[in-house]
Amino acid sequence: MKFLSLLVLLITSQILIAQETVTLSGYVKDSKEELLYAKVYIPELQAGVISNEYGFYSIEVPKKESYLIIISHISHGETKLNVSAMENNSIDLVMKNSDNVLETVEVNAVKSEAKAEIESTEMSVVKIDVKKAKLLPSIGGETDVLKVAQLLPGINRGGEGGTSFFVRGGDGDQNLILVDEATVYNPGHLFGFFSVFNPDVIKDMRIYKGGFPANYGGRLSSVTDIRMKEGDMNKLRVEGGIGLLSSRLTVDAPIWKDRISFMVSGRRTYIDQVFKLVGQDLPYFFYDLNGKINFKVSKKDRIYLSSYFGDDVLAYDAGKSDSSAAFGFGFNLGNFTQTLRWNHVYNAKLFSNISLIHTRFKYNIRGQYADNQILIKSAVRDLSAKYAFTYFKSNDTKLKFGTEFINHNFRPNVLSTSGEIGEFLENQEGKLLKTFEGAVYGNIRHDFSKRLTFSGGLRLSASAPKGKIYGGIEPRANFKYTTGENSSLKLSYSRMTQYMHRVSSSSVALPTDLWYPISAGIRPQSADQIAAGYNLYLPKLKSSLIIETYGKYMKGLTEYKEGSNLILNDNFEELLVQGRGWSYGAEFLLKKDEGRLTGWLGYTLSWTKRQFDEINDGEAFFAKYDRRHYLTAVGTLELSPRVYFSAIFEYATGARFTPIIGQYFQPNAGLTGVEIIPVFAEKNSYKMSSSHRLDVNFVFKSKPEKKFQTEWHVGAYNVYNRATPYQIKITQGDNGAMKYTQPGLFGFIPSVAFNFKF
Repeated sequence: MKFLSLLVLLITSQILIAQETVTLSGYVKDSKEELLYAKVYIPELQAGVISNEYGFYSIEVPKKESYLIIISHISHGETKLNVSAMENNSIDLVMKNSDNVLETVEVNAVKSEAKAEIESTEMSVVKIDVKKAKLLPSIGGETDVLKVAQLLPGINRGGEGGTSFFVRGGDGDQNLILVDEATVYNPGHLFGFFSVFNPDVIKDMRIYKGGFPANYGGRLSSVTDIRMKEGDMNKLRVEGGIGLLSSRLTVDAPIWKDRISFMVSGRRTYIDQVFKLVGQDLPYFFYDLNGKINFKVSKKDRIYLSSYFGDDVLAYDAGKSDSSAAFGFGFNLGNFTQTLRWNHVYNAKLFSNISLIHTRFKYNIRGQYADNQILIKSAVRDLSAKYAFTYFKSNDTKLKFGTEFINHNFRPNVLSTSGEIGEFLENQEGKLLKTFEGAVYGNIRHDFSKRLTFSGGLRLSASAPKGKIYGGIEPRANFKYTTGENSSLKLSYSRMTQYMHRVSSSSVALPTDLWYPISAGIRPQSADQIAAGYNLYLPKLKSSLIIETYGKYMKGLTEYKEGSNLILNDNFEELLVQGRGWSYGAEFLLKKDEGRLTGWLGYTLSWTKRQFDEINDGEAFFAKYDRRHYLTAVGTLELSPRVYFSAIFEYATGARFTPIIGQYFQPNAGLTGVEIIPVFAEKNSYKMSSSHRLDVNFVFKSKPEKKFQTEWHVGAYNVYNRATPYQIKITQGDNGAMKYTQPGLFGFIPSVAFNFKF
């Protein structure tokens, strides 16, 4: 009996020893900075994890002298390391740099990236590789990551040339855009023709169209999460570019090697100077400034301070020599964000981040005629605090939970006048509208088996405008079922709540959009979305196929009565109506990231409708940017190791509008005695013409061994000069009858740009 007890004790101790585990944790990085969403995989255990949005990883392994670890990242390929696992080990995994887009990197990275997409519970996520985006054609050679994103399924670009976008049937104000966690309210320059995001400072960019993690909220349709570079910890690096429309320069370097680094970047357009060369006066320019400081306080603590400042400036002044006829007009339109973050590692499994955020969006419009002056101002300012935790419970289970609080301050319609105009327009400070928005959330990712994985959680949000408290219960759920080595099925559900909206006036063609909070009479917007998808890797084609279908139902949508003037009107709620909307469709994406020819083919088939009791006689109608078909083909061909050719073809169904289909005469007491009354068709019942366009670009690179690297970009936008219709005009024909015309915005535009780095 004693022998049997001793034998049982011996076997049990051996099992316990065999099962003893240790935890490896730290940051995944290259020689410059941390890498977000990198995969850490141990082939021997067939186990792996993904680093979080700050580059931190944690993986639990059986105790052993060492393991071979494979680290893979979309822009860095693969790196193999041997790591000791005899005890809990805090170790940073350093990947090889990949400053150039090389074939060897693409070959190593493609299947890892495809496999990561198949294995991930994430769906409806657009990931932008900035290095590849820089090879694609663009207006004036100005790389625009937002426009690249709009070439992917499910993201409708809206009007020609603009940065406003509409995701899965949502409106333009339903997109949350974050730069280092700070909200950017206006993402466009030059009335939306260019985005505010300088590609040289972007480290990671992804757009969520659905299946939202619980840490995101506040908008219905999408979340664009952009992370800026942090600065090289080891040596000075400089890069920049000179194009037809703007120039940019970025510098990053260590302040204290391996402890403190900085990054600063500037961009300015010289459209005003180009027009002067041809004898024309266009007193307009825009600029951006980005900055960031990265401080490694200790092995467990890091502090980041980042900021963005951008402005559009127009200043026109005529008749300076004759004050009685002086006329002047101008505006300033800009964003300003600041983010202070503190990352702390409590232990090998628990990671936290605290963020303090300030963001401001404002515009000032100035006008002068003789001695009359007018100034119209509007602004929104947010002060935010976020506290988030990531807990790596095991390789199969990961938790994220936290809270956030936002103090919104809206001040629309500030008016200042002088001169005779003051008799008609009184000065007004504009109402200061304050609201508080808060949320707590929890999210869990758990592998039930090698085939079935769940990711989901719950977000509880609330907002407190004056005289009212609103709350939102927002469940989220994502399921992934692996159907084979190279395929998986996915299903997601999410509910989103939005506590603000944007007011746009069609009566004034200026940057006069106003942001307003909800109120006691205007309830929040909400949306429920369900999506199903299929991911497949095709080894023979070396490509990935993603098919997704979705349905979305929205409540509390806002519209304004036709012809309403919302500028300088603090009683806008009297003109506002709320209703509902729904959208559904299918998206197809075939991607090829391996070989000399890379790119994608995307297609979207979609429907989106609205219904308001006070509009269109209460009947449902198509939304303005309901586009039935949207097709894009994007490709980059490596002609030689230093020469690339890229092209973009885009086809889209036209935007909708409401035409005048007749007129009738009504007697009145005026001079003519007759008033002409137009007769409109059903709202948005007609479509503008479909559009298609081809853009091309050649890239010529210097030899990779040179210290001073250069690139020449030579290309063209809209090669066959088929201008896309962007508005409807009513004109009079030769026979006196009225007819519609569809003027285009851009014809053929050549481009030349020069980029460099050292």
